[in-house]
Amino acid sequence: MEDQGCIFRFADVEVHERNFSVVKAGEVLAVEPKVFRVLQFLLHHADRVVTKDELLNAVWNDCSVSESSLTRSVAILRRMLGDDIHEPRFIATVPTIGYRFICDVQVTEDGFAVPWTANAAPSASMQVAQTTPATLVTPGRRIAIIAALAACAVFAAVFGWFWQRQHRRAQAAVSVRLIPLTTYPGIAQHPSLSPDGSQVAFSWNGPDEGNFDIYVKTAAAGTAGAVPPLRLTTDPADDIDPVWSPDGSSIAFLRKINPENQFKVLLIPALGGPERELADVSIPETGWLIAPYLAWMPDNQSLVITDQPSPEHPTALYLLSTRTGEKQQLTFPPSGVFGDSCVAVPPDGTALAFRRANTAGQWTGGIYVLELDNDLKPRGDPRQVTPEPGPVLQNHIFDWSCVVWTADSRRLLFPYGLGLWTAPVSVGSRTPIRTQATMAIETGGGVHWLTVSRASARLAYALVSGGGQNIWRMQIPSAHQKPEPPTKLLTSLGGGFAQQYSPNGTKVAFESSQSGNLEIWVCSSKGQDCTQLTSIGASATGVPTWSPDGKQIAFYTNIDGKPQIYVIPTGGGATRRLTSESSGAMFPSWSRNGEWIYFSSKKSGTSQIWKMPSSGGQAVQVTSSGGLACSESPDGKWLYFAGEGTDASLWRMPVGGGSQTRVLPTVTRWNFAIIDDGVYFVTRTGRGFAIELLNSASGKIDVIAPIREGYFGFAVSPDRKSILYTQAIALSSELVLAEGFR
Repeated sequence: MEDQGCIFRFADVEVHERNFSVVKAGEVLAVEPKVFRVLQFLLHHADRVVTKDELLNAVWNDCSVSESSLTRSVAILRRMLGDDIHEPRFIATVPTIGYRFICDVQVTEDGFAVPWTANAAPSASMQVAQTTPATLVTPGRRIAIIAALAACAVFAAVFGWFWQRQHRRAQAAVSVRLIPLTTYPGIAQHPSLSPDGSQVAFSWNGPDEGNFDIYVKTAAAGTAGAVPPLRLTTDPADDIDPVWSPDGSSIAFLRKINPENQFKVLLIPALGGPERELADVSIPETGWLIAPYLAWMPDNQSLVITDQPSPEHPTALYLLSTRTGEKQQLTFPPSGVFGDSCVAVPPDGTALAFRRANTAGQWTGGIYVLELDNDLKPRGDPRQVTPEPGPVLQNHIFDWSCVVWTADSRRLLFPYGLGLWTAPVSVGSRTPIRTQATMAIETGGGVHWLTVSRASARLAYALVSGGGQNIWRMQIPSAHQKPEPPTKLLTSLGGGFAQQYSPNGTKVAFESSQSGNLEIWVCSSKGQDCTQLTSIGASATGVPTWSPDGKQIAFYTNIDGKPQIYVIPTGGGATRRLTSESSGAMFPSWSRNGEWIYFSSKKSGTSQIWKMPSSGGQAVQVTSSGGLACSESPDGKWLYFAGEGTDASLWRMPVGGGSQTRVLPTVTRWNFAIIDDGVYFVTRTGRGFAIELLNSASGKIDVIAPIREGYFGFAVSPDRKSILYTQAIALSSELVLAEGFR
């Protein structure tokens, strides 16, 4: 007999047990298997509080995991459903105890709508789906309901058995204990285990959550809060990415020396002492080029470093002599990509693994292995590593992942989903590396920055929580008026960014992953009546910009691989493709008269501003010194633009062509808005960020309000009464030790 399963309906969501799917507003959402089982268990017990132990036993009964696995699964569910932990609509947290599903739920099985009553009487939170007034349950109806409930219960049991049977091979084959190493406030990141695994170096922004310094602490169990760390650096600049030398005597790290992401490579004794400068490096795109940026070679005399040789070339990997400071280039990424980072060297030193980040708009990456000869010179070209996809591992698993080598130099270790996976790699072949990955440890999500001990059965990682973006609205205060507290614009959605007001100020367009993929959405200027405008299904669709008459929205999407510019009516309908650039096109912006659409492209080799007729036609290059995001002045006479880099300068030039003049030394993440008499923009302050206003006539800059760090998205309403800006959900990160990993 075929298993029936139940269909749970709440708000605009349907959960189908038979095919293990979650559908929201008609769109099927991508959901991890363990996350689905957490939701399934909560729905089956929506009449009561479900304890953490119940969920851990029901979902992870086949292996030992920490409570963080559950916490991360619930966080994923909330993001997926568009729930708010502070004002929950679906999943409420019962402090120290567990969770409760609080939304009205309808349960249907084989055509019947039934109240779910798992070991309890029906509660008000589980309403029976009815089309007529409630009547007494007849004996025949009662039998049907009992049969439906039994079928749901049987299906849940069969589903759990099937999942465990199909994926038991992916569970840890050895006993691994997950032990907290730090419980500090703020962000502890970039851990590096000493060669014997007894200590860990890391970067931490301290108890006051200020700048990052390098610390060392023991990796002994039970010392998370009992033994304070040893602080190695005290410079006011950020010190990041420590890496322990193979002989255990010293630690190399990076010190950020300016907002353009130029760093010094420094060396310091492992127990503290004088620093020694080794080299200067430039890593301008740290947002896309993920750490680590340093790795020791086994000879203890050289480092693999990340550096951009010139603005015209992608970031590459170099071999740096710690004795002479000489650099030797190891990788040669093709033009048009961000470059190489995430470097990892195996203990035997025969190769290096790294991540290559593709161009802007694709937002993808790949892991490569480059073999080295005895003189540490490249042997052949890098080979891309591709794990075989399956029911758990999907394609593109390395889009945002880095790898490390296991102690035997034979396997790559990487985070994916809710665990750590290993993939064997054969060094010596000349063919692309296709490998079969298996889960080594189930950790829960949020794992970053792995480090493996060379001589002990230990690894460590950072467990990151928080993150994501939301759009906030702030009323612009008048002179000498204290600004009112900002409010969250989107309360019914999980978040968004790249927001822009419509020309009349009544609507806001933005991009959001609420439906599973990044798509264009439109809401009222108050954050209400939100509708999804595009349903392209690409990994990235965004940066909407309104036409001056408010009838069209231009945006980019990478549905065909490279990003291209499209236009869609604001009321919905068919899209119209404008660009077909082989190097891609991003960041569209309409001219004030509606005749042109500007965009950024690397068609000439570097990111420059181009423009083409809004009706289609030949593209014309506008800038020559770099450009990613741009906007015309309200009178249509000037073009303002900022180049690549998270803290790029703001420039302007006449719309008809002419000399380019710097307006501001830095704007953070291209967040600026041009008004009649100046520029509103976001910039870094001593320890944070602020919205500021440049008066074009006087050159005076006023601070409007301090804000938290956010991503791209900044708009001033046409009446200049409010500002929309993005703000990141606060991040926290703690270090975890995995004891017994081999």
